[in-house]
Amino acid sequence: PGCESIPLVEEIIDTRPALFADAEAFVDESIDDYIPKRWMVVLCAVVSLITGCFVAISLFANYIPSTVCTIMKFRSGAIPSLRDPNFIQYRKTLESVTYIIGLMAWGTWSSIFFTVIVVAGGVFFLVYQVTRPIVVSVVAIVIGITVTLVFKSILITVLGRVNYAAFYRKRPWLANICGVGLECWHLGLSSGYMLSRAIKLIVAATMYIGRIVSFVSSSMLSHMICHTHH
Repeated sequence: PGCESIPLVEEIIDTRPALFADAEAFVDESIDDYIPKRWMVVLCAVVSLITGCFVAISLFANYIPSTVCTIMKFRSGAIPSLRDPNFIQYRKTLESVTYIIGLMAWGTWSSIFFTVIVVAGGVFFLVYQVTRPIVVSVVAIVIGITVTLVFKSILITVLGRVNYAAFYRKRPWLANICGVGLECWHLGLSSGYMLSRAIKLIVAATMYIGRIVSFVSSSMLSHMICHTHH
């Protein structure tokens, strides 16, 4: 007799199809749980491409006015030429103007590419069934922080009118208590403020990477340099 006549082996052979069916059902459920749906991919592609088109139109619409503005500044003396302290350095790098066309072309494509990637990633995290609970939790936290900040603004306005008259304190003890409370508040929220500034700079750099002019003004740059130095 073969192995099939042994009761234990016969039982295993009989239950094997059920085990295969359970394994197949488990794989199908796992695929349904982790593989994104077709509409999710289509939605991400449509939203990101539309946003990329708007960014491209914005960049191309700003190229001509930006170029004309720069030329007019140079002709009117707003951008110094012969009297510029760096004139000697500029006259040795006259070929640098040949970079403009390349920067305009590749800068535009880079800006569109990064915008599409960022927008598509954000939409995907919002609609994907695995990351959707995380996004909902983050949105709930943002809503809570927004409500708290609105309440704080109202409270500061009311206490400011009660405690201060211009730069003078009408109730010094209450003003001191409020000041200590706000210092503790800002000490706890400064990390979030710095994170929001970093996100704003990254988004601004992504949107303006295709432009010739800097997205941060020269006065702002000098202020940042001086502030960092001090």
